Amino acid sequence: VLGVPTLRGQVLLHEYVQTSTPNPPNGNAASTGIWILDLSTLQRRRIIQTTSNCLHADPRWSPDGQRVLFACLYQDLWYANSSGTGQTRIRSAGSYTSAGWRASGTTISHALDELRLDGTVVQRIAT
Repeated sequence: VLGVPTLRGQVLLHEYVQTSTPNPPNGNAASTGIWILDLSTLQRRRIIQTTSNCLHADPRWSPDGQRVLFACLYQDLWYANSSGTGQTRIRSAGSYTSAGWRASGTTISHALDELRLDGTVVQRIAT
C-alpha cells in the first residue's frame, strides 16, 4: 500500500495484491484499487476498483480535491471524480512517466507536454 499526500485530512492509497489469476477465487483481488483513507477515523473507502485489464497506480489529487489523476497499467493516463465516478482516459502513453496536475487544475503535466483533460496538447513544456 502506497500513500499519496493528504488533502483535507484524507490520503489517497493504491493497493495491489499479487495473484496468479486476474480474479482469484480467494478474493485477494477485491482489495486492489485506489482508496481514500480518512486520517481522523482511519476508515478507508475504495473509489476505483482494479480490473483484470487495468492496474491503477500513482494517484494524484487535483488542486481543488475534486478529481484524481492516475495511471492504468503504468501506460494509460486517466482521471476521475474524487468519488470514483466519471473515469476518463486522457491518453495512451505507451510507457508510463509520472504525471501531475498544474496549479490551475484544468491541465496536467505529462512527459514533455502540458495537456488538457481531453488529451490535447496545450504546449510542450520542454524539448
